[in-house]
Amino acid sequence: MKKSTRFSSRSKKQSFLFGEERRTLLRNLEETKRELDLAYIGFNQCSDPDLIEFYLYEINALRAQHTYLLRRIKALDSNTSSAQPNAPAPTPNQPFQNS
Repeated sequence: MKKSTRFSSRSKKQSFLFGEERRTLLRNLEETKRELDLAYIGFNQCSDPDLIEFYLYEINALRAQHTYLLRRIKALDSNTSSAQPNAPAPTPNQPFQNS
């Protein structure tokens, strides 16, 4: 009986840590989206060649960060799902598209 209690408390702790990491990743993803929106706005409003180049680099960097965060969230979701067989399957994330 002790072993199952130990396993259960480890599972709860692991689940809590996964949840906390996922929340942090989601907050970072939302912040990245906001920064990306601002970079697109800046790019669309500027005419100076140096600023255009700056915004292109910033947009590319933020898109790479966005992709990285999505991969981390998906990996965390798949690890959590495999650790918890009754957990619902993760929903697919749509790639960010700025209109």
